[in-house]
Amino acid sequence: MWFICGLYGIYMWFICGLYGIYFVKYIPILLSNINRMLYYLILFAVFLLLIILLGTRTEAFQTFKAALPNEIGGTVLSKITFNDHSTVVRKLLGNSDKTIILIHNSPFNYEVWFPLYMYTQGLLREGQKIPTLISYDLLGHGTAWQPMEQKYNDRNPQNVAWSFSEFSDDLYAIYKKYVIGGGKVTVAGYGFGGSVAEEFALNHPEVVEHLFILQTTIAPMTVSLPMEISYMAQWIANNQAVTYLTMDRTFVQKNICIWFSVNDARICPYPENSQDTENSYGTTEYLLGAKLFREAAAETVLQVDKLLVDTDFRERWGKARVDFPITLLTANRDHYVVGVKPEEEIKSVNKASPNATLYLVAEKHGFTLIHTKYIFKLLIGQDMSKDPLTIQTL
Repeated sequence: MWFICGLYGIYMWFICGLYGIYFVKYIPILLSNINRMLYYLILFAVFLLLIILLGTRTEAFQTFKAALPNEIGGTVLSKITFNDHSTVVRKLLGNSDKTIILIHNSPFNYEVWFPLYMYTQGLLREGQKIPTLISYDLLGHGTAWQPMEQKYNDRNPQNVAWSFSEFSDDLYAIYKKYVIGGGKVTVAGYGFGGSVAEEFALNHPEVVEHLFILQTTIAPMTVSLPMEISYMAQWIANNQAVTYLTMDRTFVQKNICIWFSVNDARICPYPENSQDTENSYGTTEYLLGAKLFREAAAETVLQVDKLLVDTDFRERWGKARVDFPITLLTANRDHYVVGVKPEEEIKSVNKASPNATLYLVAEKHGFTLIHTKYIFKLLIGQDMSKDPLTIQTL
């Protein structure tokens, strides 16, 4: 590219030189012909503009180069194959010694972390150090979707196609392949991804530097999900001929209203939304959440709901002893944690790690997606107890 640009520049200067000689030789004629003089002045201005544009193109090339996968702040997508499925992994290369593995919620996929990736790249342009970020699609989500037998699509919470250990094994394989040189990493899970992060941390505590459990519970979700399981089983039973069954449109809209603050009664005519002080409808984050929810696989959501209803991490945390800090984030209006007391949650993990903190924030389940700056500061280890969005710190 630079060789071509150099030849182009030599060519331009040569042409300009010829026109310069021509200009000097015929000065008397040019002076006697104003129209011709104006013509050459315009031609000279065009050449000057071309030179300026060439410099601008060079700067644009340098800007693009900074976003290449092997450059700091650049991202690369690659594929990893497991025993019976594969997934896409997205890695952003940082320039600090911190690596953060991000585990998305359900029914979303790894695209939920895109705002965090863009925010991180913005910090790099400001001259700040940034961590390496790794995200991927969980089994059954996004690029890791796979069909399952109909026998698993009933209302029985104990009849599941997958187990938490399968999700943990996938994450460990990703750790071994993508964390160059090994070492300890920060593991952050959002929603169902938080439960996967718990399983991974309990199975492989030696590789965890810090565990973040974002907007999920340590105890089973027995309040909000049993009715959803019944609905999903019926929805799948009514559409057995569909190879890839997405979510019911009405169901999606109602859940989006539960997840995000939307105080417009024309969009979310529910009592809970009338309490919203802000309106996230139409924002990039809201549109992304709605898109991911609509495109999710119904069978996957049913299996995830069953796991969340039937899994209790409290006893395992009570027996575990780990040396890494654990940070929990709970939103005060998150419908997934209805009936769960934050004080009891932090007590569970405190038995395993004396260095455990819980932040209670003011929002719904979409908090992690909406408040990118808060999440980033949290993940790099900042004390968020004085942040305006923090209601209580335990």
